[in-house]
Amino acid sequence: MSKMRKQQYILLILLCLSITVRAQDSSSSPFLKKLIPTGAQGQFAGNIGMISIGPNWNLYKEKIHLEYSFGVVPENEFLKPIYSSALKLRFTPWKINIDDKTHLYPASLGIAMNYTYGERYNKYNNPGQYERGYYWWTTAMRFGTFYQIEISRSFDTKFFKEAGVYFETSIWDLDLYNYSANENYMELSYMELLTLGAGFRIYF
Repeated sequence: MSKMRKQQYILLILLCLSITVRAQDSSSSPFLKKLIPTGAQGQFAGNIGMISIGPNWNLYKEKIHLEYSFGVVPENEFLKPIYSSALKLRFTPWKINIDDKTHLYPASLGIAMNYTYGERYNKYNNPGQYERGYYWWTTAMRFGTFYQIEISRSFDTKFFKEAGVYFETSIWDLDLYNYSANENYMELSYMELLTLGAGFRIYF
């Protein structure tokens, strides 16, 4: 079984376990509860796949979250499908209650790491094709920072307690390097550095 296929199965198992455990009047051990995701998210674009989905964990008082997403860029006439995995560490310092059930998270900040699967993303490591150090960066791994704004709504259900939508802007390492290395970077707009994304998030 391929590494990518294993991650897909693990993702599905985690999401199913999370919904099942949260829906029950659980007597699960504290250790098990720490392993079970406390939410899930799906995203469109944002440099982690055209579409991505995965679980997340509340690490500290609903202010620090860890997110995992499995992303895909669908196959088309020019490209084979592209699969990737992303990890995000998200810090949400403020929650504004618009009313009893509507909440605004005005500024979530974080760091992200995205890995793209496939041998083709290691082609620059071929010493017979390029001289050593010609491409100094890894072609499969990207690192970035992001900002999100989210609005959510509380729900009284046994499956999840809150759901919302968010919008994201991110900056990635290679884009930043290419921008700063350009001799005419002063003439370029910083907007060219930004990658946009949008998604939904549910809290169990």
